[in-house]
Amino acid sequence: MLGEGGVAALTGEGVDPDDLLAKARIVVTERRHYDPDAAARVLRDLPPERSLVIDTERANPDEVARLVRAWL
Repeated sequence: MLGEGGVAALTGEGVDPDDLLAKARIVVTERRHYDPDAAARVLRDLPPERSLVIDTERANPDEVARLVRAWL
């Protein structure tokens, strides 16, 4: 969550507040209409040769590359 201080810091760095607001609205709308857990469940239910699901919050880039190479 970005509070007033964070917004002020960003605008002080030259970020356009209207642009920031527009982008924040996109994120809020996506979160309302997209359930990443449901999407991951669908992908995990596919046969393993049809889908590769990698948690990129846990896997570093080298691990992601290794998993992709092994899957291909």
